[in-house]
Amino acid sequence: MIKINKFFRNNSDHLILIIIIVVTVLIVNFSSANKNNQNQKLLDAFENIYLKKTSKHIIKNLNPKFSYINIKVNKGDSFEKIVNNLNISESEKEIIIKNLSKYKFIKNLFQGQNIFFKLNNVNPVKIVEISVQKSKTKNIIFSRIKDLSKFEYLEIEKNLEKVIVYKEAEITINLSKNAS
Repeated sequence: MIKINKFFRNNSDHLILIIIIVVTVLIVNFSSANKNNQNQKLLDAFENIYLKKTSKHIIKNLNPKFSYINIKVNKGDSFEKIVNNLNISESEKEIIIKNLSKYKFIKNLFQGQNIFFKLNNVNPVKIVEISVQKSKTKNIIFSRIKDLSKFEYLEIEKNLEKVIVYKEAEITINLSKNAS
């Protein structure tokens, strides 16, 4: 008994070191086994047929909330004809035509003029904004007043400026040698 106590007293540092190493090895093995188990469960969850079908169905049926339509006016087109070609409800078409037909430039469309429609795709589909190009520098924007059947009129004028920039360059090759 005395020999055992002496042995522990003399070699206590070594015994503590051995115990720490054994505990560390056990903890590392346990955490590694736990990590591998979690990875396998995650892979099994991804291989789930129902999860795959559901995620494919959801991704396939995703639609953006807003869609944008750009229409270039052709010869003989009227605003009513353009609105009637859109895939929106008849009541929405009537609201648009009723609210915008009082503006003179809507009745006088010219060939090559651009009209942009911003549609809210939430059922029922509604037109949120209409932008009519009056000239290269003027756009008229009609924005729907929130949840109402009225539109707000806004005229935007673009300020186009031509900027001329001269750059200085250094000729490094004799151009007459390359010409022949």
